[in-house]
Amino acid sequence: MAATGGHWIKSAQGTRFVSAAGPRRSTLEGLHHTLLGLAGDDPTPYDDYGHRESREYGAYILADGTTGRIDGDKADSCIIIPDDLIDRLAGAHFVHTHPSGGSFSLDDVLLAQRAKVASMSAVGVDAGGRKWRYTVRPGPGGWKSRAEYIVAKQNAEEAVYRRGWRKLDRARVAGRANKRFHTALESWHRDLVMKELAARTGLEYTRERIR
Repeated sequence: MAATGGHWIKSAQGTRFVSAAGPRRSTLEGLHHTLLGLAGDDPTPYDDYGHRESREYGAYILADGTTGRIDGDKADSCIIIPDDLIDRLAGAHFVHTHPSGGSFSLDDVLLAQRAKVASMSAVGVDAGGRKWRYTVRPGPGGWKSRAEYIVAKQNAEEAVYRRGWRKLDRARVAGRANKRFHTALESWHRDLVMKELAARTGLEYTRERIR
């Protein structure tokens, strides 16, 4: 498949592919829904905090239009991305599952920065059955250094942390701190951290509930 549905932008920060409506967008949506289906069909149970160690799945569209998929090796395994594939992900769209339905980790952001992807998405289903899609892009200024994201993530965590635990403490007093609440709080916390990180570094970040 040819690299259609977008254009390349060159700047002082490098070259990146900007996708648009068309065959490329349709293919990307197809990857999102395929992986979301795999995440939703997974029978792995959630723990009392709304987490689960489940098999992860990944898929990508390279800048030349080539598509591919990576699956975790067993029921509780993360995906392993070979170095030679990371070297080919510049300008690509990369999608993977988050078994617990939460937002990105620092490792996700650092992988996206190292590979210089056009976008990274994570899809998953939380313990309450809600389906989520998270997407991060480099923003107009391009990807920044690894060190900037590490520092920004730490500062974002500190800015958000106390708000989250105050909310949990109030819920415990009211007797509402069950598994579903823990899941919602975890998703809320991680989403706020990513929003704070994006604001500090110029990343483009979105969170969508899929019905």
